[in-house]
Amino acid sequence: MKKLVCIAALLLPLTAQAETPLQRWHADLSGGYATLLDRSAEIAREMEEYCAAPDAARQTEVRRQWAHAFMAWQAVRFVEFGPIEQDSMGWQMQFWPDKKNLIARKSQMLLRSATPVTVETLANEGVAVKGFPALEYLLFEHEAKHGPGSACPVLAVIGTQLEANARTLAQSWQQFESHFESRDAYTSDMVKSAIHATEIMRDKRLGEPMGLSGSNRRVHFLADAWRSEQSLATIQASLEGLERYFMPGLETMLKHSSPELLQETRDRLDAALEKSKALPAGMKALLGDDAGYAQLQSLFISMDALVIHLNDRVAVELGIVKGFNSSDGD
Repeated sequence: MKKLVCIAALLLPLTAQAETPLQRWHADLSGGYATLLDRSAEIAREMEEYCAAPDAARQTEVRRQWAHAFMAWQAVRFVEFGPIEQDSMGWQMQFWPDKKNLIARKSQMLLRSATPVTVETLANEGVAVKGFPALEYLLFEHEAKHGPGSACPVLAVIGTQLEANARTLAQSWQQFESHFESRDAYTSDMVKSAIHATEIMRDKRLGEPMGLSGSNRRVHFLADAWRSEQSLATIQASLEGLERYFMPGLETMLKHSSPELLQETRDRLDAALEKSKALPAGMKALLGDDAGYAQLQSLFISMDALVIHLNDRVAVELGIVKGFNSSDGD
């Protein structure tokens, strides 16, 4: 009996230290924000080196590094609460949608500025000229017209600001740990964020360019990252982010109580992810071709199935009522 009591005493701390969904989500997203910081720092260094001696070869490399960093952002983009809400940080990382072409207009104003653009002057500018889309415009559209290096040194300044914002996000998420893990309400917030992210992928990032929003017009520039022809690559990166940073915490919640529901969720996400992997990085060519459009429709159907499953099965099982989100509108 004494031996059994001792064994029980040893097992108690292990039970008490069992990982909660919130702990898992925090740990996984810590890695996601750290990756975003690493890649943002790399693109900032690449911008400086490129602007010191711009040429076509360096331009190709800096564009590649931009896409590499942008995909790291896509992976954590689904999180809509906490540090990302401070100082419009989400908008600073990615200003989108941009139906009025503010990114191009405001970036051109910076390029024509009579005084040098610095980190300090950029801080006083709007979100349209900060973050990944502004860099995309300068690298892929402006420089395509005016030649390598024509967007320097604005590129370097935006790259520096991007790295600073990524560092703020990573550090703030670490400081958010005890608050996040101690409040059960964040369980609901995390699930709602994942659901909303899939709805945005289906309706805005995919459906609108496909002409499924009422206009019946296929318009590639309604997608994000259309200038760099990465619109579908970003969807794949976002789905991979859900797989990497959302699903493990959900597994912690459901693996004992609803293992079948958990497997169904994995299957729905995997199906959408596999469809996205079978597509090219860009959307424009597919929109202009009936066979290509059929491939987009197949992805849309998989995304729709995932959205319905998360709303009607997962949210219901967890007792989560999805309310209005401030980014639901235009």
